[in-house]
Amino acid sequence: MGADFLLYSLPWTQLDEARQKQLHDTIDQLADEQLQEVADGDGTFDDDELPNVRSVLHGAVGDYMQLDNRRDTATWRHSPAPISRIFTGGLSWGDAPTDSCETFDLIATCDPVYELLKRWALEDAKAGSTC
Repeated sequence: MGADFLLYSLPWTQLDEARQKQLHDTIDQLADEQLQEVADGDGTFDDDELPNVRSVLHGAVGDYMQLDNRRDTATWRHSPAPISRIFTGGLSWGDAPTDSCETFDLIATCDPVYELLKRWALEDAKAGSTC
């Protein structure tokens, strides 16, 4: 049995101070059920770690802002795709193929944060920004 290829993708947008604040406020307002969905979807949290999920999500927002400076990611916008996206991935033997995968997982499993990023990526595209 060989390795599997895993590809992760997120909407890509630049986060100014107002957007950062809105993301952090959104994380602060997540209900326990939403935090549990992130914990269940990410798979790295133990049952007693639910209080830590919020702080880890705050850290993921900080990491997101630096993803385009990493060697294990690439941004891409191909017409007619409506938004820019950022990717990471590689071969996996049951582990994460890149260091950035944890950030991708956390953001992708938190619907309110993911939807904000998607909305802003669409706004950026309509304004002509390619990030």
